[in-house]
Amino acid sequence: MVGQRGRAAARSGEWCFGMLLTGRIVFPSGDRPVEASRVVARVEEVSRADAPAVIIAEQVQEHVALPRDERGSLPFAIDVRSTSIDPRLRYSVRVHVDVSGTASVTPEDFISTTSYPVEFDAGELAVEVRRV
Repeated sequence: MVGQRGRAAARSGEWCFGMLLTGRIVFPSGDRPVEASRVVARVEEVSRADAPAVIIAEQVQEHVALPRDERGSLPFAIDVRSTSIDPRLRYSVRVHVDVSGTASVTPEDFISTTSYPVEFDAGELAVEVRRV
């Protein structure tokens, strides 16, 4: 879900608002570690084919207790500046649950492997992750 957080600044005669994109990171059933070193949820601009995604905003959580229930989930909230968003472009959410603490994707980590398009007028996202 995205909501406006109020006026952040005025630039070039335009007001800039912060938007909060919220959702849940959904884990597969089965065993998982007790804690992740880092959980990174990102909004990326993904409009260009064969070009790297551009990071628009991210939330980084450190030393996160992972859910113990069978289909557990973790909440996330990414603060996105409205001036970073061009309505003509496409945006997606990507998640990396870094269990190893290396900041790169390694075995035992969890990552999103499906595209989760951002619709700024939609409700909360549910982003499924898989173990590497």
